[in-house]
Amino acid sequence: MKAFGGLGAFALHLVKIEAEVARAAHQGLEKVAVEVEKTAKDQFGQYQPATGGFNAWQPLAETTKEDRVRQGYPPDEPLLRS
Repeated sequence: MKAFGGLGAFALHLVKIEAEVARAAHQGLEKVAVEVEKTAKDQFGQYQPATGGFNAWQPLAETTKEDRVRQGYPPDEPLLRS
């Protein structure tokens, strides 16, 4: 158990703890954001299956496939072009 020399010392301790928690949360969120970004980028070129309330993606239209090939991209990889 930690003893404090008064309310001021206790308040200072709480402020330090709050800063440590905020720093740890920020670091954790940064790590999660990097993983989410990597996962999202790994999905480019793949069709999204049905999930939750969202329907599976429809195949690309033939005109889209032709346009992709004309621009030098594979014909059937959704989201994979700049």
